[in-house]
Amino acid sequence: MKRIISCAMLILLLAGCGAAATDAAPSPAPGTAAPVWEGEGGSFVAEDIVLPEDAYFNTLTLSAGELYYASYSETASELYRGSVRIYTSAGMIEYLAPAEDGVWVVERLPDGFAAKRLSSGGAVQASAELGNISPADALSAGGTLYLDCSGELQPVTAGGKVLPPQRLSQSYDFLVACGNELYAVNRSAEGSVVNSLGDGEGFETGEGLVFSGEDCLYLVSAETGIYSLTDGEEQPVMLWSECGIYMETVLDAVASDGGTFLCKGSGAKLLRPSEGKLWNKTELTIGVTGDAPGLSSAVNYFNDNSEDYYVTIVNYAEGGAGGSQAVTRLNTALGSGDGPDMLCFSSLSPQVYARRGYLVDMTELLEADPGLSEDDLMLWKAMNSYGGFYLAANGFIAETWVGLQSRFGERSGWTLDEYLQMEAELDEDSNMFYNVTKERFLAQVGERYARSAIDMETATCDFDNEDFIEILDASARVRENPEPENPTHDMVFVPSALLLASGRQIGVFIMTDSVYKLAAKEHDVGQPLTCMGWPTPDASNGSDATLYIPVGICTGTDRLEGCWEFISSLIKMPNSYDFYQPIYKPYFERLVRASMSQPEDSEKYMTQSDADKLYAFLDSIETLTYFDQAVNEIILDEASAFFAGRRSAAECAALIQDRVSTCVAEQYG
Repeated sequence: MKRIISCAMLILLLAGCGAAATDAAPSPAPGTAAPVWEGEGGSFVAEDIVLPEDAYFNTLTLSAGELYYASYSETASELYRGSVRIYTSAGMIEYLAPAEDGVWVVERLPDGFAAKRLSSGGAVQASAELGNISPADALSAGGTLYLDCSGELQPVTAGGKVLPPQRLSQSYDFLVACGNELYAVNRSAEGSVVNSLGDGEGFETGEGLVFSGEDCLYLVSAETGIYSLTDGEEQPVMLWSECGIYMETVLDAVASDGGTFLCKGSGAKLLRPSEGKLWNKTELTIGVTGDAPGLSSAVNYFNDNSEDYYVTIVNYAEGGAGGSQAVTRLNTALGSGDGPDMLCFSSLSPQVYARRGYLVDMTELLEADPGLSEDDLMLWKAMNSYGGFYLAANGFIAETWVGLQSRFGERSGWTLDEYLQMEAELDEDSNMFYNVTKERFLAQVGERYARSAIDMETATCDFDNEDFIEILDASARVRENPEPENPTHDMVFVPSALLLASGRQIGVFIMTDSVYKLAAKEHDVGQPLTCMGWPTPDASNGSDATLYIPVGICTGTDRLEGCWEFISSLIKMPNSYDFYQPIYKPYFERLVRASMSQPEDSEKYMTQSDADKLYAFLDSIETLTYFDQAVNEIILDEASAFFAGRRSAAECAALIQDRVSTCVAEQYG
């Protein structure tokens, strides 16, 4: 079966979940012709559907152009048409299906299942008791309700008559309906096989999800659009790229009167014909090489609000490409001048691209923006750790080791000698950190050293020196405290605050994923703490920060203004901040003030002193948690022989110098 699409059409490699703007098209100037829609598919606009917290998302459906869904509470299961409650069930509403001038409701009652056909106002038009059946789905065709009972079909007429069940001989993944005809669908990664349960002919489709329609079946692809399935060919009904609509995933879809569609995935969108509205925004692309948590939401937010640009996500890992293959694809595209406008670094290390000249230093763009400045950003020092403002983000998590201030004083770093001296003074029942091994210690301390040891501009490095030999020696001397292989059975849990307060553990690792996290730890311990991070040869700052949705602008873009508009939107995008902190300082300060207003017995409570300490800690962080994985692997590989006593630290440093020199020359030479 052939999908009819122009070769010139942009194929979205991976689309983030979002909605098109719904403003009316501008009126033509006097004496000019009105703009004419010339897309291969129709002109549609998308509306994000926001349901109440108690809504049962799986029941959301579309009937006669109206949205219906069920909500659950401790006392009732209720049916809504839009925002209007129209029916209350005596049991639990399990399924909804379209019906003429209303909706079918399938509910689980104390004595079994029942089906009711309701009017749009909630009046019961027909009712049928179904007994102890086990429906897996419900759909309607030609006015009849069909309950899919996993191989057996239970029909209920529009008048409420329960017809004899029909045994289905063929296997299928799910059922769909067109007019009075039912079809069984078997789906695979390549496409679907659709077979009629009656006298109609079967057919095959391309990639996507087949769903029901009144006059025809439809196919929806999260990457390209919605197609009608008529006469053995897939005809485009709407193409996302033409309408500026973005779908991350599509798990279910419904067609309704007037050419309206409902698509459900990670969220839900209502797609309506827009009467020839022209889509005239300029496209921007963001490249990814794997998972990029939160990026789709950021794209959605931007596409909803920008008047001039829209963003699509280009996934270089598409088609099952592994991490290295995806990076190779990206690098090839960048090298040929065919790369994306921006890059997301959730699965990439940015320092390589910054030093190779692939990323724009956004400092001048920030300075020229009247609505944003350096003072509006948290972690300014850390975000400039690669020699410029190459990365922006929506949020961050700070990572550090904390110890008693009475032991460490007020500082943001400590030396390797201090670490080893403290360790030597511990008794057998105490330890420095939880889950420390020679390899982990070297990985963390060595990674930090590598950033200053590698000069990407000259493609050289310096590991064969006293400082790095000291790191190797210190790593070999640490007292290991590995996590047990079966920690749930082989250890007794003791709260980290108690271990710290009692002196049985010198440091506790914390991730400040909320503004009150550091203050809460201090309150648990009962005395002030110092954020000293990992030890370093020169006692420099040993704490780091991980960015949430880290994005940079590629130097090859010719849409710099649009890219900066996205960066600004990313920084300012409101969020729930449930597991990270906002990079936009006004939002951060708002959260701090909210914690300071909490009751004193709340875990979220902060004092002004707590807030001052938090700001000082975050301002001190100089590095981000992005390291050169290839270099780190070389360090750990060569160190294994040193840890085993087969070579000296100096010999190990010389071998690391040789191998990393080759690696750096290949990457940056």
